Amino acid sequence: MNGDSTITITLLIAILGVFLSLANTVFNIVKASKKDTKSEAAEMTSLIIKLEVIQDNIKDIKADMASVKNDNRVFRDRTIALEQSDRATQRRLEKLEERS
Repeated sequence: MNGDSTITITLLIAILGVFLSLANTVFNIVKASKKDTKSEAAEMTSLIIKLEVIQDNIKDIKADMASVKNDNRVFRDRTIALEQSDRATQRRLEKLEERS
C-alpha cells in the first residue's frame, strides 16, 4: 500500500502541476489581451483626436476659401466697372477728337 500511495501522491502532484500551469497560461493570455485592449483604446483615442483636429482645420480652410471667393467676386466687379468706365472715357475722347 505504501508504494501505491506514493505513486498516487506523485500522480496527484503532477496533475496539480499541469492544472496550475494551464491556469497560469490562461491568466497570462487574459492579462496580455487586456493590455492590448488598453493599448488599442489609447491609440484609437489618439486617432480620434487627430481626426478632430484635421476636421477643424478643414472647416477653417473652407471659411478661408469662401472669403477668397468673395474677394475675387468684389475684384471682378470692380474690374468690370473700371473697364466700362474706360470704354466710356475712350468714346468721349474719340468724340472730342472728331470735333477738333
